[in-house]
Amino acid sequence: MDYKALAESVVEGIGGAGNVANISHCATRLRFTLKDEGIADEKAVKAVPGVLGVARGGGQFQVIIGPAVPKAFEAVQTRLDASGFKTASAAATSSESDGEKKHGLDLVFDFLASVFTPILPAIIGAGLIKSFLAAAVLLGLDSTSTTYTFVNLIGDAPLYFLPILLAITTSKKLKVNTFITVAIAGALVHPSYTAMITDAFNLHFTTLFGLPVTLATYSASVIPVLLMVFALKYIDGFFDKVIPDIVKFFFKPVLDMLVTATLTFVALGPLGFLAGTAICTGLNAISSVAGWIVPTIVGGCMPLMVMAGMHYGLVPFMLQSIAANGYEQISGPGSLPSNIAQGAASLAVSLRSKDPALKKTAATTGITALLGVTEPALFGVTLKFKKVLASVMVGGAAGGLYAGITGVKCFSFCSPGLLALVAYIGPNGWTNLINAVISIVIGFVVTFSLVWAWGYKDLETTEAVEEERDLEKALA
Repeated sequence: MDYKALAESVVEGIGGAGNVANISHCATRLRFTLKDEGIADEKAVKAVPGVLGVARGGGQFQVIIGPAVPKAFEAVQTRLDASGFKTASAAATSSESDGEKKHGLDLVFDFLASVFTPILPAIIGAGLIKSFLAAAVLLGLDSTSTTYTFVNLIGDAPLYFLPILLAITTSKKLKVNTFITVAIAGALVHPSYTAMITDAFNLHFTTLFGLPVTLATYSASVIPVLLMVFALKYIDGFFDKVIPDIVKFFFKPVLDMLVTATLTFVALGPLGFLAGTAICTGLNAISSVAGWIVPTIVGGCMPLMVMAGMHYGLVPFMLQSIAANGYEQISGPGSLPSNIAQGAASLAVSLRSKDPALKKTAATTGITALLGVTEPALFGVTLKFKKVLASVMVGGAAGGLYAGITGVKCFSFCSPGLLALVAYIGPNGWTNLINAVISIVIGFVVTFSLVWAWGYKDLETTEAVEEERDLEKALA
């Protein structure tokens, strides 16, 4: 693949380097924040060799590349740099003034994607380490050994220090000093502070400058640090205006840290802690009353959420649930059979189709989807045929329904697929894993059967039209 040519064509298709306000990437997509989405030529970008599809959502113009997206990102970044594109964060400074402002959900999903996407490799890697460790204990590893202790702390670290990771990404998104945000986030998990917390499940109080401080646990938290960085943005802006330039270098960082940290410990931190706890409590209440609802909805709607980039909206709640409960039932139990359903649909298309190119694409993307990365299958195969997409949604919902009824739990953050099944090994044995496996078998069988018996008719129609066009061209 000529990634230099791909980058040149993609940048030209989105309106040139001057139209790019920000760029990032996830596991399969280039994610552009454009100053003006109206001038982006979606058809031209879709036609670029190596591009599997295009999606608009979360305030972003998303170009689906597949697993090779890091190489494409590097080529696009090189192309942008050659045109004077400074950095993603610096370029984003002018996005609101030069282009159309984002509102509502677009703004929210753009923020969530920008903040969480960079830290996902560390969170997913740590989660799988913890999952493999749990499996090793069930197979006989001594949980009191030093090997267990070291591997466990490696797996714990990214989630425990999640506030610091989020401080880094959020500061870049909001364009505030990264080192000050990290320093304040570090105070939230500092050993001297955590030593004050004698009971993580009952709130206690102390004082700071005579102001009441609620002693809450902030390790592995999400909302408190996000509120802190938002506050710092405005506090820093205020002091930047009122402090004389001659002493600004010395006094502004001092005031930024003291005022923001005090506000965080006194108000924003406890507020975020209570909000996160309330969300987890509400979701657990839904699960206890009707545990089948959330996995069924997620299993059925996940393709549409991925298509719109909305699946990042679940990340904060998943992380909060894992931190509070040691597991989550918000996304994993539903998205696991949904991803497997994507793989089943693509494999069925590969076997049914008579088009050699489609057969190859469907087979490759089907295997990728089974392993947990669905965008190539979604944009390369299933979205092209409405009955195939419907089959995926039905199969995912069926698998999610079973997972919900049997109370399947995901014990670490992961990209749902066959490689992540270890994340469903619970502390009480193999029952949870067995039910997770049954849910993906249901998702696979239902989807494959529907595509084979019903969805493939779309393929037949499409192939017949293509054959007719080829015949007309030949006769002409």
